[in-house]
Amino acid sequence: MSNVKNTAIGLATITILSLSTASSSFAAECKGDRGFAKQFITELKTKCAAEGAADLKQCKRLNKIAPIVEGAKKLLAGLGVSIGNDWMKLGAVESGNIVNPANPRFTTDLPVESDSISVKLDKLVGKAGADAAICAFDDKGGVTKLGEIKISADKETDTKSVNVSGASGKILQVQLDGNGGALRRMKFNLLAQ
Repeated sequence: MSNVKNTAIGLATITILSLSTASSSFAAECKGDRGFAKQFITELKTKCAAEGAADLKQCKRLNKIAPIVEGAKKLLAGLGVSIGNDWMKLGAVESGNIVNPANPRFTTDLPVESDSISVKLDKLVGKAGADAAICAFDDKGGVTKLGEIKISADKETDTKSVNVSGASGKILQVQLDGNGGALRRMKFNLLAQ
């Protein structure tokens, strides 16, 4: 083989190995929601007002929220962010698998009533890790990063949690970003309450 071919093969091998073993060294950032929260909260308020509810809490008490939420699920799918995403119920454990590169998002189906939220991420098994950004989207289209959790790919299991504030009246979304190398997996549980 010529020196040029050997050099090219060597560089390609180093590049592939560095991509497959690199872990995320950047802080988890909140990725945009394509205006979903703004549209969703506006739609909730409009439809609840049409049902005679003064606010979202009263709309929820009157059991008018469910059909509005179903419409929002269609809206989310229409925005092209439905693959790898799930709805998050506060107080319920969400389970899943990350196969890198992956960035599933878990979104509350209603604006959060409480200002403070506790988020716990359990790595049950796997060779991947994850950076989790806890994001709050408001009715004006703004996004605020409330906190983050980092799960290392180096440990077989791991549990981390964080308490955040500033969630009241906003759509909460936990955005996971897999790390630790291409095609590595991590089975996890996520709990926000």
